[in-house]
Amino acid sequence: MTLDFDPIQTLGLAIVVLYSGRLVINHWSFLRNNDIPVPVVGGLLFALLTSLAFTQFGLRLQFDMALKEPLMLAFFASIGL
Repeated sequence: MTLDFDPIQTLGLAIVVLYSGRLVINHWSFLRNNDIPVPVVGGLLFALLTSLAFTQFGLRLQFDMALKEPLMLAFFASIGL
């Protein structure tokens, strides 16, 4: 089974992943004390959950990448500033 996400749903899921990383870091002092970034923790958690969903249930996630380029441009432009 494949779940398709439109651009708004993809962005919403990315925000949820980011906040879940913040929640995990707030509860585990090891991550907080070692300065592990929030996106890394959220991304690893998401990767583990989606891997489990794929291996156990055959669930595939399909994301729309329409916002990828504009958001990457905004990110790199803000770093340059």
